[in-house]
Order: sequence, then C-alpha cells, then structure tokens
Amino acid sequence: MGFFGHRRSALGGAVALALWLALGGGPGATTASAAAPAFSITSDNQQDLFVQAIATPDAVVHIAGNVDLDLTGRESLPVAPGVRILGDRTLRPQGPRLFTTSFPSLLLSVGNDGAGTHSDDVRISGIRLQGAESDDPFSAVGTSDSDGIRVDSSVNVEIDHSEIDHWRGAAVSIVDGQNRIGLQNARTVWVHDDYIHHNQHPTGTICCGHGAGYGVETSHGAYALVERNVFDDNRHAITGDGSAGDGYLAYRNLIWGGGGDNSYVWHTHEIDMHGSDSSCSYECGSAGEYMDVEYNTVWYTNGTGVKLRGTPSIGMTVSHNVFQHEDLWVGSILPLHAALDQTETGLHQSANTLDSYTGDQRKYCDFDGDGTDDAFIATGITWWYQSSALGGRWVYLDQSTTRLADVSLGDVDNDGLCDVGYPGGVFVNPGQGVSSTTATATVSSGDFDGDGRTDLALSASDTWQGLPVASSHGDGTFSTDQAASGDFPRLAATPGARTFTGDFDGDGRTDLAALGAQGWSTLPVAFSNGDGTFRDTRSGVGDFAAWASLPGVKAQVGDFDGDGRSDIALVGGRGWGSVPVAFSNGDGTFRVANASVDSFAGWAQVPGAQVVSGDFDHDGRTDLALVGGGGWGSVPVAFSNGDGTFRIANASSVDFAGWAAVPGARIEVGDVNGDGRTDIALVPGPDTPWWYTLPVAFSNGDGTFRVTNAPSADFAGWAQVPGAQVVSGDFDHDGRTDLALVGGGGWGSVPVAFSNGDGTFRVTNASSVDFAGWAAVPGVKARVGDFDGDGRTDIALVRGPDTPWWYTLPVAFSSGDGTFRITNAAADRFDRWASAPAHTPDPSSPDAQATSGT
Repeated sequence: MGFFGHRRSALGGAVALALWLALGGGPGATTASAAAPAFSITSDNQQDLFVQAIATPDAVVHIAGNVDLDLTGRESLPVAPGVRILGDRTLRPQGPRLFTTSFPSLLLSVGNDGAGTHSDDVRISGIRLQGAESDDPFSAVGTSDSDGIRVDSSVNVEIDHSEIDHWRGAAVSIVDGQNRIGLQNARTVWVHDDYIHHNQHPTGTICCGHGAGYGVETSHGAYALVERNVFDDNRHAITGDGSAGDGYLAYRNLIWGGGGDNSYVWHTHEIDMHGSDSSCSYECGSAGEYMDVEYNTVWYTNGTGVKLRGTPSIGMTVSHNVFQHEDLWVGSILPLHAALDQTETGLHQSANTLDSYTGDQRKYCDFDGDGTDDAFIATGITWWYQSSALGGRWVYLDQSTTRLADVSLGDVDNDGLCDVGYPGGVFVNPGQGVSSTTATATVSSGDFDGDGRTDLALSASDTWQGLPVASSHGDGTFSTDQAASGDFPRLAATPGARTFTGDFDGDGRTDLAALGAQGWSTLPVAFSNGDGTFRDTRSGVGDFAAWASLPGVKAQVGDFDGDGRSDIALVGGRGWGSVPVAFSNGDGTFRVANASVDSFAGWAQVPGAQVVSGDFDHDGRTDLALVGGGGWGSVPVAFSNGDGTFRIANASSVDFAGWAAVPGARIEVGDVNGDGRTDIALVPGPDTPWWYTLPVAFSNGDGTFRVTNAPSADFAGWAQVPGAQVVSGDFDHDGRTDLALVGGGGWGSVPVAFSNGDGTFRVTNASSVDFAGWAAVPGVKARVGDFDGDGRTDIALVRGPDTPWWYTLPVAFSSGDGTFRITNAAADRFDRWASAPAHTPDPSSPDAQATSGT
C-alpha cells in the first residue's frame, strides 16, 4: 500500500514485545515467570479498585459486562505498562460502560510525555467509554477539550472492539513527545474494530473559535494504524495536527453521514491533516509526514471527504476508497464539497469510486447468533453487518468488491453464524471479537529463482490474483512481487487443500502444488519461471486427487523414481492396501501408480503412526518410513523401486519405536551422520520431564537401524518449554543434520544441537535476544533454508495474524558455530500478504466449480 514499499527500519512495536518476552532469561531458566496480577471489576462501586488495577504493571483487568462504572471527577488515570483492560462481552455483548458526567481534560492516560514515561504493551478491549458531551455538538462551543484515551509515546498499544463516544476533544489521541513512534513503526498503536461516534466540538456558532471533536487524532510526530472502525457524528473521524513526523494508516473504515459540524453555516471534512502554519488558519505549511488512506467507505456528504491542508514531507495516498460524493475534487468556486481537497500539494489519489451509496440496500441474516436477523451491506469495498446483539452497532466482515446482488447469505458451516457466499467461494464468519485474518496464507520456502538461495512464497488466499514471492538477496533483504499465476491462489485456499513444494519439472527451481480438496480430479501446479511469475497447470490425475481428500491420508513429496523431478505419494487411507504415487512428467501431467503394499499400507493406518520420507538407502530415490504407532517394536520402511512398487522392511527397533510413540514426541529426519542415508531423530515434547536424551535411528540402508540415545539434558529440557519449535538443517555446513529450537516463551537465545555424527551432539546457546523474542510471538511461522547460499542453514520468521506492528522479514544467518547474524529488513508488502485471510471457497457451489480443481 502507498509508500510502504520503501519502509526500511526495525520491527518497532515488535522490538518492545520481543524484549518483554526475553526478560525471563534464555532456555533452561530455572524459575518460572510470576503470574500476571489479575483484577475483577464486578460491581458499579469499585472505582478505587479499577484505578488501582490499571496502575499495576502487567495487570489483567476484567470488567463484568453488566458494570456501569461512574468515573465522574476522575482525571488522567494512569494505565501502567503491560496492562490489559478487558470488558466481558459474553453476557452483555456491548460490554461494560465506563463513563463520566464531568469533563476531564483526559480520562485514561497511556504514558505521560510530561513526566517522560511511557506504557508499552497495553490493550483496551471490549468496553464502552463514554464522555459527558451531549448529542448537541454546539453545547461544546467555547469549552475546553476532554479526551477519552491518550497514548503518549507508547508502543504496542491496542484499542479494539470498544465503543468510544461523547468526548469534546478526541476519543483516542496519540502523541509522540518522546520520539518513539514514527513511520518506521507506524502500526505500533492499533485502533481497530471500534464504534467511535458523537465526538464533536465546533469552532463556533458562526465561526472562528477553537474546534476539536475527533475520532482518532495523531499529533507531535505520532502515527497510528486505524482500521475496520465505524465512525459517525464526529467533527473529524481521523485527523493529524500537522507536526513534523505526523501520520496515520487508515484502512477499511466505514464513515457514516453524521457530524462534521464546524458552525451553523459550515460543515468540515472527515479525514484530515492540518497544516502547521497558524497564520493561514492551519490551511498551509508543512502537514505531517505520510498518510495512507485506502479501502475506506465515506458516506458523508455534508462536507468534503478527505482534506490535506498543507504539504506533507512524503505525501498522502488516497486509493481504492468508496465515496458518496459525485465529484472527485473541490473546485476553486464549485463544487464546495467533494471527495478530495488539498490546499497545497502532496495528495496522490487513484482507483477511488465516486457517487456510490449502498447503505440503504440490505439483505438480512443472523450474523451474531442471537436469533435475530441482522442487516448486511456491501459498500463496494467492504462488507458489514448491523449487530442486533450490539444494539445496532455495525461490525466489519471482510474486504470485498462484490456487490449485494452477487452475494448469498446462509450458515454454511452450521455454527449458528451467517456466512457470505460470493462468486467462487464462501466467506466464513469468524464471529465477533475475532479478526477476519485468523486463518492466514500458507508460507512455503524453497529456491524459487534457482540462484542457490532460499526464498519464501505465499499461497492460499482466494483474494489474490498472484503468488507473492520474497526472493532473497543473500544479505537479509528480499525482492517481493505478486505476479499473476492464474487460479492457483484460489485453488490453494479451497477447504481441505494443502500446498506442497517441490521441483516438479526438474529445472532447479521450486514449484508449488495443491492437493486434498474434496471433489477435485486434477492436481494444480504452479511452476516457477524464476522471475516471480508462475505458469499454472491443472491436469487430470484420475482417482488420485479424490484419494488425497480422504480422511487420514497423508501426502509426501519426493523423487520416488530418481529422475530429478518431485513426485507425490499417499499413505494412510482407511482400508487401503496400496501406496498411490503420482510421478511428475515435468509438464504438469502425472503418471499414477497404485501398487499393493498390504502390510505397510495397513500399518500407516494405526493410531499415532506418522509417515516420514527420505532416501534411507542412498540410491537417489525417496523412500517412506513409519514411526509412532502405539505398541510398535519396529520402524517399517517402504524402499522405492522407482516404478511405483516398494520393497518393505520391518526390522525390530523396540526402544526407538516406543520412544517415538510417546505423546508429543517430535520426529525430525535428515542425514545426521553425513553418510548419504536419511536418519530419524526424536526430540521430546511437553510434559515429558523424564526425557533428557536425543535418540537417533541411523539407517544402515537395508531397513535396519543403529540406535543411539545420548544424553543432552539442556537441549531436551528446552524442547519441552511451551511454544518451543524444533527446526532442523545443516547449521555448520559439515554435511550432517543438526537441530535448533525457536519460540520458547521468555527466551533470549537460539539453542542449537550440532551433530557429531555418532549420535552425540554439541549444544550451543548463544544470545540472540531480539530474534528469540520475535520467534515467540503467537502465530509466527519459522522457516529454515540457506538464505545466503553459503551452505549453512538459516532461520527466517514470517508474521502471523494480529501483528500489525510487524512489517519486516527477520533472518538469523548461521555463522556455523551456534551464533547467528540477525537482519530485520522491511518486507515490502510481503508482511501484509503473509497475514492476509485465507478464505474458504465452497467447492460444492456452482460458482466455485468454475475455478475449482475439478
């Protein structure tokens, strides 16, 4: 979006979170972190307890939904770092009410620039915060401002799913007097999914006094991410004071037609950036830094929609918005009001829709599960419903240009919540309080351009026309693109479909394939052209596609005939006596074999059995092995003969088979001793305090294994920490597979177990505070590969959902000795694509058949 292809600094809010996560020391810390202080506000007379609670660092403050907390006479209540104010919306969906009948200059203070303090990692969610201003905006004329929430120089702050109204100053004001917020971490204050209304303060009855009345305001160099909110009856919905460094990102908001009262004779605009020169009534001079206004709906026509009142140092992007205004620009004489206005220069507009109002065109269905049908609207850029459970508050559903006439409403997944069908798919309603981006795009790693360096690709979002690829330059920076790739992104998002990587044409570049959706008879492949574009094919594979969708089936990618092209094998189908293989012909077509392997196919169906693949006999063909079956005393192996048949071995390995069946055991395959044959290593999972070894089954090449079980108490213990993920690769480039851990809560390091080749491991635990903290952020995806082409395995992190402050691609480049060189370069849109919703098309709908795998 906009100028953010050129962001170039660190994680911003993620840094603060990472440092907080790292405070408990590295892996192996002997003391657990203290539980967060918890407070419950359950009655209307607990004002003092509430004030104490929000002033307690790291406190979780639960407020019962039926509470009406009168804070009259209170002012500038400090909210301490780490505090979470959470309204209970289970019994009363609108949430508890916190209100005042006085006019404090400020009610809730998140940080204090005057005192030089800040309060990071704060969340305010699910409440109603009501000021004392009346519905008559002119009652505020000539009075002092009164703000609901002010965030002073604090990062990683979230204000969501709340109703904030009747404030004379600003509902939410973000100030940066300590220079901690800027373009480099513009998303670190996140205001989303709120209803912000009736915040007005006209300048006078006729003109010219002090005015305020803002929904969200940034000032003194601050930024905020403002998205998915509903604004109505505010003087300005979103504004900035024009200071150097000011800005905001405004996405997917709905602005209704009320408000804008500047005087009895004039209505002002709704999205604003002041000029800084008072001599021209702040209509000229410098006007902040950068504003990005996209995918919003502005159904306000009493005044102008968006106005830039000076010249920003970078610019203002206004794109892909829907305006009710008939005219794009205000004229020198007429029209007086239009979608856009600027007094100097710097506003860049594109792809906006004019003269569009569909607020009175509605369909009805029960979106909130309360038994009452809710109104649904399609604005032309977003979908919303009017929740009866929330007293008529509008709730964001999804970003879509599909119009009302082209959608159908119904409860597709039988969860009691209405979903939205559209040509080619179904949007499944996630429910209130849940971001629509909870299911995100699939992240794949591989060498997509054939330059010897690992790249990253995304799939499984049916809103895309292309497949995003981040091509590594080898120094921690990436080139990103989303070139057209036919139907593959939509197919990969079909329910049940999984994306697989492999070199399906043997050209040295990684490709993508999709498999597993019900009703398919084809195998879609996106062949990489090496330049960020893909050639998609969808050839018939008979029953193979249907077999892949059956319960219990596990797909494995490998070169089962040794011809240099990736193939796909299926195991685990209920009642099967064979292992079907789709051999790639290199052009998108496949030759399917389905040879009998009665015993192996049956063992694969045993509860707990996991299939792994590798070259267990070093003949250049991929084989299959099974581990983890309950009660087993062996490790079955199916050696590929290259023609779809397999030679089965089932040699005894009692101890190893038993360890592999322990609940939570992690199974890693690789060449642990560097002899060219694939081996199997086990790493303990949670709740196994008695497990302090790293067992390895070294393949002898004939179906037997030499088992070692060397102690590694530290590494095995760290692996059991909640959140810890095991990744494997050759971190020192000695030809042997090693193990590493990321993601443990409170860690400040990346432990590595370097294989000595004989079943023992040399363990390192070098400090890497920032990276370790980022890896522990919920939803993050760790991917390994050789991102700089030096022969050593590195680790990259890709953001998950609900991390708007994260817009980089961190990489830990292995130095080969257990230390890592960390880079954290801007992701250039890849971060947003990675957290994009993976929609779920309905393959049974007639519309979906046009783009399905059938």
